[in-house]
Amino acid sequence: MKNFFLTRAMREKMLMLLFVGLAAFIWLSSAVRRGRVFLADWRGTAIELASQGKMLQDRARIEKQAEAAIKHLDPTKTLDGTRLNGELDAIGRQAGLSPNIDSPTSTRTDQFTFHSTQITFQKADLEALLRFNDELAKRSPYLGLEWCSLTVDRANPRQLNAAFRVSSTEIRR
Repeated sequence: MKNFFLTRAMREKMLMLLFVGLAAFIWLSSAVRRGRVFLADWRGTAIELASQGKMLQDRARIEKQAEAAIKHLDPTKTLDGTRLNGELDAIGRQAGLSPNIDSPTSTRTDQFTFHSTQITFQKADLEALLRFNDELAKRSPYLGLEWCSLTVDRANPRQLNAAFRVSSTEIRR
């Protein structure tokens, strides 16, 4: 290999060195990028493990708090997935909106079932959306707003397209 390189003209040697240098630079930048991703993943995992360890240490206290919270909840006011959609439809219509509600997803634990669904409103005015939000707030802790997204309607900038993720808690009996 050395003999092959030394027998080449100076311009060919420079081009070969340039290509080898370029390949080494690309490889090194890729290795640095992968190293940064690995380090970020490692740090994130360490933080997650510390958080989970803390929760496991506080398990007895958390369970006591959950039992105390259950005593303050009225089981007749908790909503299953079907009642969640019906309640959201009623709240939306009461606020003067036409809701489009997705099917709920459910997560079960020993004591609770958490239902979550997305509700969207097309071409709504801000006042109606605020009334909807106020009605949701009145039904806390049985209904909770997880997140919302508002975008201006392209056809009419005075109207909004809104998406809400709403969850409900059902006490398992």
